[in-house]
Amino acid sequence: MQEGLNNVGSSLMSDHKSDDDSIFEQESFLVNQEPLDEDHNINISVDHEPSWIVYPLENYGIRVQDNANEALSGIQISEMNGFNKKVDGFLKDGIGRSVAALMLTHRYLCPHVVLLQNDLTSEWMLPNCTYKAWENPRLALANFLKSMFLLSSSSVGGNNSSYSGHSSSLSGGGNIGSNVCSDNAVEVGEYLGTWWRTEFNYSPLPYLPPHSTRPKETIRIYQVILPPKLLFKLPKHHVLKSLPLFDLDPNIFGIACGSIPQLISRFQIQSMVQSEN
Repeated sequence: MQEGLNNVGSSLMSDHKSDDDSIFEQESFLVNQEPLDEDHNINISVDHEPSWIVYPLENYGIRVQDNANEALSGIQISEMNGFNKKVDGFLKDGIGRSVAALMLTHRYLCPHVVLLQNDLTSEWMLPNCTYKAWENPRLALANFLKSMFLLSSSSVGGNNSSYSGHSSSLSGGGNIGSNVCSDNAVEVGEYLGTWWRTEFNYSPLPYLPPHSTRPKETIRIYQVILPPKLLFKLPKHHVLKSLPLFDLDPNIFGIACGSIPQLISRFQIQSMVQSEN
């Protein structure tokens, strides 16, 4: 009888010991893992920080249309903001499609974004145009910038000047020569994001709310790299302004425009200044 109890006790102790040993072995396995050698092939994705070259604000000029204020007095609000046109287009073709240009300049090495303000509705927005569902938005934006909004600048600046780069504090690292534009050329760069307009008279949002099952407009945002010198041609009844990033208050410029610093935060901003030589 005593021998049987001893056998049972020894078996229980052995079982308990085996559990402890397994835990110990497992812990030792985790602790005693050898660090990976440099010879081991490790697939590590390197963060890519593309550069964005911007030029001084004083290099750009504006061509104002004659008699713009006189023509403004006889136009109704619905025609100014295109409300009726948007409603008719939505009933005919469905959701409206727009493509916008995000353009940067700098003043004293501080990045500024180019925005348009409607004279009557006071809405702030990136320069944009509409396109059809079968059209390429990138090509539509390039044609808009080429034919309607941007002109070759022969009267803005004088002789050709050399520029040197300074990095802004938005992000680190980058190749200064990767996004260089040739003279009098406007480059449509990377796709940055999509804004949504839930109602015709609402400001756009940088996201689509879950309760909005029938958004009225989608706006694709593209990076647009400006050449060293350029002349802007204003569309009718709009004001063109270049605002510093730290002034983009969502309560004033809207939630979408207030999110522009987040859209470009992954870029290495290269602020070009005129060389003394």
